[in-house]
Amino acid sequence: MLIVVIAVLAHNDNSTPSATPATTTEASTYPTDSVTTSAPSYANTPTASVPPPDLVQTPDSYGVNCSDGYHRSGQSGWASNSGRGTTETSCLFANNVLQAYWNTYPSPSRDAREVVAGGTVPCGDVNANAGTTIPCSGNDFIMTCVANGDDPWITCTGGNDAKVYLY
Repeated sequence: MLIVVIAVLAHNDNSTPSATPATTTEASTYPTDSVTTSAPSYANTPTASVPPPDLVQTPDSYGVNCSDGYHRSGQSGWASNSGRGTTETSCLFANNVLQAYWNTYPSPSRDAREVVAGGTVPCGDVNANAGTTIPCSGNDFIMTCVANGDDPWITCTGGNDAKVYLY
């Protein structure tokens, strides 16, 4: 009788795992090892529990205050929020970069990526008054977004000294 109990317990411990991994809706919104090859995943990819970077706390040059940043509707987890990293960055632009990032890429990555986003002023107008050439795509700005070093957020830079954090 003891042998039967041991055999039953051993059989339960060696049960065949399901062919599909057990996941939850919440877990699927975070970067995982199961992302597509176009968006590689890293073991040190941050989660939503990381603190945000230091966001600009003063209103932008248009008088808009977005000191708490923006959130991508329908998304949660890493890089679903954005905020201003410089006083030259408008609140509208910080939100536009977040939306453009997610509209262009299905999941965030630490890798360098280009994002095309509209600004408060057309890129060509800014370019005409800038001391250096600013990369434009029509009226929109071309931003480069990458997680630098061990930063637990993505930094997007470009435009006229614009910086947007995705966290």
